[in-house]
Amino acid sequence: VGAEVLYTQLVQKNDTLLQRQQIQNDKRSPKS
Repeated sequence: VGAEVLYTQLVQKNDTLLQRQQIQNDKRSPKS
């Protein structure tokens, strides 16, 4: 059970990081 919790936490962290990178990319190259 503990391993699953740690895994889900890692996945959530990766998802937030990906979302941040996507937001930064959108700011850099605004789509007209």
